[in-house]
Amino acid sequence: MGYTQQQVAAFCPELSLKTLGRIESGETSMTMKHLRQLMDCYKLTLADVADGERQQRRLVTEDVRAAICKLPERYYSTFISLIELIAKEKAER
Repeated sequence: MGYTQQQVAAFCPELSLKTLGRIESGETSMTMKHLRQLMDCYKLTLADVADGERQQRRLVTEDVRAAICKLPERYYSTFISLIELIAKEKAER
């Protein structure tokens, strides 16, 4: 969308310019709070994010297992919802 890092950081109150740079460079992982704010900033849905990941590479069972193991338990339901959303969209295609 052509936003600068400064513009994105200004739109996302929980995401400092320094943290944004670290996320982009791979120095740190994104939190769910950051993901939600970035999705709002770029006007994306969970389906958009999942589709973008799917276009980059195909998810395999091991990827899903690894992701689940790294998530705090409080995010399990969000993760399951994302998986269900992906499956629903795939079924509709």
